[in-house]
Amino acid sequence: KYYNTATQVFKELTDYDGKDLWPTVDKDGNLYIASDEANTVYNLYILNNGVKKQLSDFKTAIGRPQVSANGKKVVFTKDYQIFVYDVESQNPVKPEIKIFKNEVLTTDKSFKAQGKISNFDVSPDNKKIAFVSRGRLFVSDIKGKFVKEMNTDPLERVIEVKWLADNSNILYSRTNKGWANLFTISAVNGAEKQRTSTNRTERLLEVSPKRDKAVYVSGSNHLDILDLKSFKVENIIEDEFWFRGSQPRFSPDGNFVVFTAYRNFEPDVLVYDLKLKQATNLTNTGVPENDPYWSPDGKYLYISAERYHPGFPRGKGESKLYRIPLYRFTNEFKSDEYEGLFSDNKKKDTIIDIKFEFENISERWERIASNSGWQYSPHVFKEKNKTIILFNLNLDKNNTGIYKTEIEPFEKKKTEKIFDKDFDILTKAKDKYYALSGGNIYEVKISGKKLEKINISHSFDKNLHSEFVQMFYENWAVLAENFYDINYHGLDWSAVKTLYEAFLPHVRNRENLRTLQNDMLGELNSSHLGFRSQGNEEKTFYKTRTFASGIIFDNNNPYIVKQFVKKSPVDILDNPIQPGDELVAVNDIKTDKSKNRNSYFTQTSIPEEISFKFKRNNSTYDVKIHPVAARTINGFLYNEWIASRQKIVDNATQKRVAYVHMKNMGSRSLNNFLIDMTTEAIHRDALILDLRYNTGGNVHDDVLQFLSQKPYLEWKYRNGKMSPQPNFAPSGKPIVLLINEHSLSDAEMTAAGFRQLNLGKIIGTETYRWIIFTSGRRLVDGSYTRLPVWGCYDLEGNDLELTGVAPDIYVKNSFKDRLNGNDPQLEKAIQEALKELK
Repeated sequence: KYYNTATQVFKELTDYDGKDLWPTVDKDGNLYIASDEANTVYNLYILNNGVKKQLSDFKTAIGRPQVSANGKKVVFTKDYQIFVYDVESQNPVKPEIKIFKNEVLTTDKSFKAQGKISNFDVSPDNKKIAFVSRGRLFVSDIKGKFVKEMNTDPLERVIEVKWLADNSNILYSRTNKGWANLFTISAVNGAEKQRTSTNRTERLLEVSPKRDKAVYVSGSNHLDILDLKSFKVENIIEDEFWFRGSQPRFSPDGNFVVFTAYRNFEPDVLVYDLKLKQATNLTNTGVPENDPYWSPDGKYLYISAERYHPGFPRGKGESKLYRIPLYRFTNEFKSDEYEGLFSDNKKKDTIIDIKFEFENISERWERIASNSGWQYSPHVFKEKNKTIILFNLNLDKNNTGIYKTEIEPFEKKKTEKIFDKDFDILTKAKDKYYALSGGNIYEVKISGKKLEKINISHSFDKNLHSEFVQMFYENWAVLAENFYDINYHGLDWSAVKTLYEAFLPHVRNRENLRTLQNDMLGELNSSHLGFRSQGNEEKTFYKTRTFASGIIFDNNNPYIVKQFVKKSPVDILDNPIQPGDELVAVNDIKTDKSKNRNSYFTQTSIPEEISFKFKRNNSTYDVKIHPVAARTINGFLYNEWIASRQKIVDNATQKRVAYVHMKNMGSRSLNNFLIDMTTEAIHRDALILDLRYNTGGNVHDDVLQFLSQKPYLEWKYRNGKMSPQPNFAPSGKPIVLLINEHSLSDAEMTAAGFRQLNLGKIIGTETYRWIIFTSGRRLVDGSYTRLPVWGCYDLEGNDLELTGVAPDIYVKNSFKDRLNGNDPQLEKAIQEALKELK
């Protein structure tokens, strides 16, 4: 008897409830498996006639056992080495393997700073630039001609940088065994000095106007102030800052700090009074406000906000720029300007007097730019009597740029585009403006409406092994700080670091790094994890693509046509190919029946057309076809399966019950769901919503909001038919939800919400238990690690990642059912829907 997963094996053969992996079987049917039953570490076991026997007793886990066909040897890995278990002697042996290796990772490689700058700052005297490239810290003159690398720890990564008031010392963040702490260094000749030492990531660094203090976010819940004379740290706020957020900023007089913190998943803008030591929420809404920035005179706060829709779970609408008057005041008078024409007195510098009037502050918001698109990152400056707002505007993914709005007394606001790319950092030194965009530093010409690149043609050396080690620790720290479960699923996460760091000296290539990182993440026994990395040193010399025609060949006779896939290239009215025809040539190359047929369908790229020669009886004929990717055919086959379910429901219910299947919880699938609901379901008496095999996404709220609609009244035109309100009211009719063990991620959120809202019965098997909402983090070389940071719970507090969603009526589709085309789950759903209609 064959099993498709190890879990099925043990559910049928034992009552063990642990984790079992990698079944492998010899020609006599002896089944070997890796199991953690004995000591929570994977060891080798054999299953024979329902009896499970342990064969090894290692203290560290084995991986991926494979038994030889004759059943005499089982090969597996342990500690990233190969072992062989001799079945007859029952002894595991580590064979001696000698490999000549080239230590390429420890060889220094040359990198260019230009186009790869990740952070920068200009000194207050406007003479020097400090910048970061690939985790290294550099200082240059303002034109970028003379560059010197600072003597920071080469095994760590510099992230953010700020000049101090003396124009010589630099404050920066860099990693320390994964954690980003704060350091200072002299740009002249000094050694770096560590100023903070925490097991938290310190980020979003900003210095005060006098450059005597620095504010930054520490970890996920601290907002701290660093005194730049004594270097003492004061925690001023504990709140929800998550792992991202807006830059906190000092007020122009240095007495306040504006920052954002999360409330119900949405960022609010708050201000902290450094003298009174208290914080006030300025926005306090259920929608997102970001990027607060003070006006130079301290009268306004500029923010980007979406005033009408929440940002979670998937965001709607577009963020716009607003300015908020912090108190009520009158605008300029023309008569004052006129009288000034006859005065010899020069205008005195404006005294910054920051005041707050919190009552009705939400009614004083003023829209800045009328442009459409997503507006964000406002930076506000004063040029004579003009207020200059520089910001990013995103119309679509191919149309993003830097825009400028000018506000001048007695003149209309003017908004115009000044650059085709958005900026990451924008700063001012004396009367000059500078921006970081696309990895390059530019001088921003405000009046000329253009950006001039500062050419920093500097190269530096770095070895990849040091970089890999740094990424290992940072990846570990990112999960230590942000994993959604503070108990790490019962795992000692520090012990895991100790276990895996022992293998760092043996990492020889990027594939080793990926394996080590992903194995470490796998210890969390969690979904939505993964480390991705690629580099020029491992670029492949070739690649192949498998294409397909839409012809399904006979399993027993691989060159004989059996049938055709609907909507595929061969699904045409005058298709000359018939079932039973034999494929004898592809692109004039005769087929060899001893070869794998797919070898004729594999090339370096998918061709625009291919020619086939088929044989029927004693004659042959030629056919030309436009091939498609093999995965496209898989999609067509999936659609055929959905269509067959639709036909079953239609026939069994005389089209009284609608059938809607969602492949995933993405935007396209949501649109198809809405089309099905507004075309088919609206005319039927009940609904079967099928979330089996659904791979997730993030549209659960849209689906549940639509399904939750109930009829609340009717209306009609005179002598017309009564029409319901709302137009679509699915929950006014019976609904049945189908789930199975392949329903995962957002499908599980949908199923849990469906139950809580009492929308109908759930039929099938338990969901996959694969639901955490994620973000991600880029590492020093562009590698990417996923961050499962938002846990998902039902209203009883159950973690869906651990419990999943159980059906109301348990019905299992067996492997035999799938082979024979039976669908007991769907049959039961039909019965329940019809029962509700009686």
